Amino acid sequence: MQQSGIFFLIQLSAIFVLLLGCSGKAEKKPKTIPVSGTVYYQGKPLPKGDVSFEPEQSADAIDVRPATGRIDSNGRYQMSTYVNGDGVVPGNYRVRVVSYKDGGDSEDIASRRIMAIPLRYGNSKNSGLTISIPEEARREVQHDFTLTD
Repeated sequence: MQQSGIFFLIQLSAIFVLLLGCSGKAEKKPKTIPVSGTVYYQGKPLPKGDVSFEPEQSADAIDVRPATGRIDSNGRYQMSTYVNGDGVVPGNYRVRVVSYKDGGDSEDIASRRIMAIPLRYGNSKNSGLTISIPEEARREVQHDFTLTD
């Protein structure tokens, strides 16, 4: 009886260690700063589209995720990196904006996806748009983008 009790305790301890090891801690995410603003095109808020902040690479850059935001009917966007609306990891970013207009009744889906803004904004390397999110920001960063022809 004594040996089976010791064996039971060893098994129980092994199960406890396995469960503890498997539960692990969630990966710690970098600090994010809320970022929002308005996108303007031809003097008016852009009524739909998407904004992406793509990190610029530097020699000491850590693995930073891009941030994305949906442009609403009022031209407003709010950025997300890990969860909806959490913001952007501080750093320097190139910005990409896409917005499509309805291309009519064409049967070819690709021909219906016509950019509503100049094509250069669809590529962060060519858009000419950048943003810097400071590490010391203590509240939401408001930043508007004005797109030109």
